[in-house]
Amino acid sequence: MSKVEDAAKTKSKAKPKPKAKGQNKIGQVMRNKGLSTRRRIIDQTMLLLRETPAHRLSSADVARACGLTPPALYLYFAGVPEVVLARLEEIMTLRHPYMDMLEEPWPETQLWDRARRFVRAYAAYWQEYEVALHYRNLMSEQGDERFMRMRVEMTKPIGKRLEQRVADSQQSGFIPKELSVPETAGAALSLVDHCAATASSPYGSFGDSRWDRDRFLDAAAFMLIGMVRGKYSSDEEAAAAAG
Repeated sequence: MSKVEDAAKTKSKAKPKPKAKGQNKIGQVMRNKGLSTRRRIIDQTMLLLRETPAHRLSSADVARACGLTPPALYLYFAGVPEVVLARLEEIMTLRHPYMDMLEEPWPETQLWDRARRFVRAYAAYWQEYEVALHYRNLMSEQGDERFMRMRVEMTKPIGKRLEQRVADSQQSGFIPKELSVPETAGAALSLVDHCAATASSPYGSFGDSRWDRDRFLDAAAFMLIGMVRGKYSSDEEAAAAAG
């Protein structure tokens, strides 16, 4: 029996322990070669998902593209979903520009400009990581709890910021007190996330006509302002009213 088989047998008898970072599935510490192989698997999977429908891509396809045997791939990932989860975890560790735009003040005189910049930055984020994010949403909507949790964790910071903006607007009397702050913020988050996903899709529209991407995102920003502020005035109108 090889060391790999022996380690796998020992692990199956023992109580499973959380896998530490830098280890493969059977608990071996990955050196440079192992880390490089893991990286190649993730990158190749993302490339394949651009060309192959998610439900048709198999672990064998990924292994073949990486020059590995299926058993060798299984040392790193149980299957395609686990590869995508690993990529999503990487994306979560990064600081994305849209968060800076969401966290900066949105004064009344710059409301349109700030909302527009945020929506476009979030759409750019979606476009950069569209393969992993579309896969996440697909699996989440099919009831995979791992991807459902990942979707919640990845969008939670946005929801919290939008919730604070809704609460402030309600306190100022711009949003009816009958509306629930968390649910209103959740609807706003759903709007932004769905519009960004649509703008990054290869189709880019519904129905027969194709949309202009920038105008579509501007419409999303307009609706976002209405949901988190309860009213809309152009930046020029707001400046005139303030002055």
